[in-house]
Amino acid sequence: MDKIVHYFKQNKMRTIMLLIIMIVATTLDTLGSVFLTNLTDSIAHESKRLFVIWFMIIVLVSIGRVIFGNLTNYVQEILVEKLSIDLRGDIVQKIVQLSYGDFHNKWSVGDYTSWLTNDIQQIKKNGFFAFCDVCFYVLELVIPTFTLCFYNWSLAVTALLLSLVLLFLPKMVGNMLDSVAKEVTLSNSSFTTVVTSILGGFDTLIFFGKRSVMKSKINEESQNVYLAQKNYSYHNMWVSNIVGAISVLSQISIIGLTGLLAVNKNLSVGSVMSTGSLAAVIFMAMQNITSNIVVIKSTKPVFDKFVLLSANKNIENKQYHNNSQLKVPSLYVKDVALPNSTGRGYWLKPVSFKVVSGTKVLLAGPSGVGKSTLLRIIAGVTTDYEGTIDWNSDSNSYMPLYLPQKPYIFSDTIKFNLTLGAKYSQEVIEGALREVNLLDKIAALPQQMDTMITADGADFSGGERQRLALARALITQPRVLLLDESTSSLDEKLANKIMFKLMSIKDLTMIVVEHKINLEREQQFDQIIQLS
Repeated sequence: MDKIVHYFKQNKMRTIMLLIIMIVATTLDTLGSVFLTNLTDSIAHESKRLFVIWFMIIVLVSIGRVIFGNLTNYVQEILVEKLSIDLRGDIVQKIVQLSYGDFHNKWSVGDYTSWLTNDIQQIKKNGFFAFCDVCFYVLELVIPTFTLCFYNWSLAVTALLLSLVLLFLPKMVGNMLDSVAKEVTLSNSSFTTVVTSILGGFDTLIFFGKRSVMKSKINEESQNVYLAQKNYSYHNMWVSNIVGAISVLSQISIIGLTGLLAVNKNLSVGSVMSTGSLAAVIFMAMQNITSNIVVIKSTKPVFDKFVLLSANKNIENKQYHNNSQLKVPSLYVKDVALPNSTGRGYWLKPVSFKVVSGTKVLLAGPSGVGKSTLLRIIAGVTTDYEGTIDWNSDSNSYMPLYLPQKPYIFSDTIKFNLTLGAKYSQEVIEGALREVNLLDKIAALPQQMDTMITADGADFSGGERQRLALARALITQPRVLLLDESTSSLDEKLANKIMFKLMSIKDLTMIVVEHKINLEREQQFDQIIQLS
């Protein structure tokens, strides 16, 4: 509940506006019930004029209630959507601050996707909307109960006591939904993970003639989601039945007490209509309050899951600075090694060397010796290594830019894939595209830079994606660049052109891994580090 309240407090003005509208709607609803006394009494007194007057008043009040009821729903929808955006933003912020290892090792992309979609929807429905309902029904409990005092104090006291009984019901039945709600969120997360995995392996399933596996796997997970949701609905039904039965008995008790007061001439006959209507509102409100409290509590396992996202506040969003006055750091690698999982050998044997700032370095050696592993260690991607990596710099400005063999392409525009949302001049962007021989192709597209491309689509070939990533690197103008087979999908002529361009950048420190390299390009490097 505290987590839910936290987000409402962050949006105080919208929350206050919603509460004011709810108060008006509830007051109109209560007045409609109160005026039933006058309407019924006018019938008992056979007064046509009073009957018409009170009938018209009730009609006007009812119209007002409908208007403010719809306005309540409208403002509530807007507020809840804003709260969902805030919650999603907080989750994304925690994900952004995860270390590289935590991001990839603790959870899958499917898990993150499920949190930002399924879990947000669950909190939106069972948390934010349910809390709004609780606020509304609290008003529908308080205002009518206060109104009963004007009829007879015993009615208000009875309503209050019966309301307290309903209030404590969530503590008795709430635990019934906690575990089953957790099953729902876990099944949704598992479903997203499986679907992401199966759809990602579409090509493999085709090649092996296993198309049917896709349907069977997804159907199997769908069945698990169905069973979890069915179990939740079953338990929720029994919670509602228990609360509903007590609510009905409470309502009948108020009507019975009013009838006795009317028989004893303490109240008019018309009061039975009003108190009966008010009692229906009061106990229906309490029933809904208790049910919604139980539903809100069911979101706790979802919020608890987000707490596990232990964000590392020391992780900074480092930027690449094109400032020639800043000193480019040198790199010192001392006894760096990576033992394998058995502890009896190494993925990378101990190695030591120095890279002077501004030099171009080739990591050479036979396949499997650990060249890419070393590059990932230098990049900060692999952290569980032995030895020391020292950039010999007091500044974090020169975080190395690492380009893997298979660069990631976002499902967005070409421009975003080049700039990643940063602002660069058109001249800089076109210059980078020209260097990788992509400018003419993009210029020929109908929407040019605004053309949408997909992460896994066939709109760009593997070589073109590598060139797009290289252009992205050229645009950012990094001072330390790490290339891991970053031109492997290009033809030799174009690969040589791009590498010679990078080699010519004077202040650029560059460390390269290439498994196939010709003698001409090899001679361009200032230093060759042979791994064995």
